[in-house]
Parts: sequence; C-alpha cells; structure tokens
Amino acid sequence: NIDVMSPFFFIRSYNIIGPLTTFDIGPAVDFAVTHIEEDKYRPGFVLFSQGHALKTSDGVTTQVIAGSPAQFGSYGYREGKGTSARFYLINGFYQITPSLVIVVDNGNCCLRQVDRGTNMTSTYIGVCGRDHCAYQDGTGTSVKFRYPWGIIDDKRNPKVMFISDEYNNAIRKLDSEIGVTLPVAQSREHLKIVRGMTQDNLGNLFVTFNDGITKVSIESGITEILVGSTTAEGFRDGPFTFVQFDDPRDVVMINDSALVVADDGNHRLRVLDLITNTSSSICVGRWGYGDGNLKNCTISDPNAVAIIGKNLFVGGWILMRKVYCKF
Repeated sequence: NIDVMSPFFFIRSYNIIGPLTTFDIGPAVDFAVTHIEEDKYRPGFVLFSQGHALKTSDGVTTQVIAGSPAQFGSYGYREGKGTSARFYLINGFYQITPSLVIVVDNGNCCLRQVDRGTNMTSTYIGVCGRDHCAYQDGTGTSVKFRYPWGIIDDKRNPKVMFISDEYNNAIRKLDSEIGVTLPVAQSREHLKIVRGMTQDNLGNLFVTFNDGITKVSIESGITEILVGSTTAEGFRDGPFTFVQFDDPRDVVMINDSALVVADDGNHRLRVLDLITNTSSSICVGRWGYGDGNLKNCTISDPNAVAIIGKNLFVGGWILMRKVYCKF
C-alpha cells in the first residue's frame, strides 16, 4: 500500500497499484527493452524491441521476428527474412496494420518495415546506412534522418506518424498515404536529443529530451519545456519547476492527466501529474531487478513504458516487468 502522505500519494489516484513483477521474455540478452506494444498480429502477445531484434512474447514463449538474437557482433544493415535480417539498433516501431510493422533503425538512420506474414524486412523510407545520416524532408529515398528514435501515430489520423529525430533535435511527421515527411518542430534547446513521445487528445505531443520533457503543439510547432533542464541532470521530485531527470527515454499518457516516464539514469519510473503539476517516483532509484511493492522495487535502466490491458509494462536492462493497474 502507498502512504497518502508520502511522495507517492498521487500514484494511487491514477490507479497504478502494483506490485512490480517480472514478465518472462526468455534468455537474458545484454540490451535494454526499448519499446513495447500490444501485439496486433498475435493476440495475447506483447511486441517489443531489444537490441538488434524485434520480438514477441506472451510471458512463456518468446520469438524473434526479425533481426539478430545474439548479444554482440550481429548488428549492421541487411534486408532478409527473420533472423537473417540485420538492424543496427531498434529504438521504436509502430504497427501500421496487424501484419505490417514500421521499425525505426536508429543506427542506420532510416525506417524499415517487417511483414509479419513472411517476417521479411525491407526499407520503408530513407536510405539505410550510417553514411546517409543527415536531415532532409521529402519522399522515398530522398528523406534523411540523423539517428531517429521513436515513432507514434497521430490519434486524429492514424495514417500520419510522428518521428523523433534524435540528433536533428526535431519532431517530424510522415503521411503514410503519400509517403511524404514534413517538419513539426525543431529546437536545439527544447528538443535536444529527443527520444520517446506520447500524445494527448488536445493536439499536443509530450517528448522526452536530454534531461526533461517538452510539450509540442502539433499545429503550431511551438515548444515549451514542461519539466527538467537542458543543462542540469539529476533527481528531484516535487513541483514541475523543481523536478530533475537524468536521461529519460520513453513516456506514456494516462487519461490525458498524467505521464509515466522511463527515467533511465535514475533507475526509476516518474509519474507527472498534469493537474497538480507535481512529480512522484516508482521504485527506489538504484540498479537492480527486485520485484515488489512500488516503494521498494528496483528497475535497472528503464527504457520503455506501455499500457496494455490492466498492466503498465516496463522495459529495462535485460528484463521486462509489469505493474498491475486499475484503469
């Protein structure tokens, strides 16, 4: 249980109950789980990226869909079927249909696609390879990214996707119907090293950057830092003006009134209340793999967060975990 007078008090108001438990994804691989979604192709399974591979698991059986399951020396660029394909590093993906997954190949600076029916990979947009990392909007092979990280759909139009372009300090959008990328926002201050994204129902994106969270208006492109700083990392909970982060990665929205952030450098989940403008934390903030209640659990390098059913899934180093919720 959570003491209502503790810094954890408002977590209960968002029905994040706990405890934290392990979700089995098979033999340990020395990479973080970087993105998680409900698998639309295999009911009852969770789709996730880890290192150089796209995988799926139901907590008992884990399958590599595409990419290398090996820990070291198996990255690069190669189109192919299943485990013969090679990715440099997968940090995000989006299931545009149950049978087609758009994969963000961060190290190859391009978007690729995986056909779930055949497990074949192919280039979706851009030119894959580290020699092609740059910035250019357009269509097809004219598009260039500089280490793209995350990808999500537009809640108002699922044919439009938003892409966080990490080292271009930019949010870009891709219209999948016409295959064109367009700028949304770019800022060396507010979008410095952008990564995870989530969207509310009011036309705003919430984006993790170097050491904080930025709010981006989709319509105007106006950016403002919600919490954190471009110059100071650390750990502090409390009012938004006081809060510090250390290398936040993924972020997920709860009912348009709270954000859950994977704070990698602090080994914590951070909960940002958008009503009271205060933050709180889940887990104790040290390296470890300890399951248990939300005060005493440990999460090593949390990178991914996702709400699937009645659970908040968390991707950390080597492991995937889940927290029971009452949504």
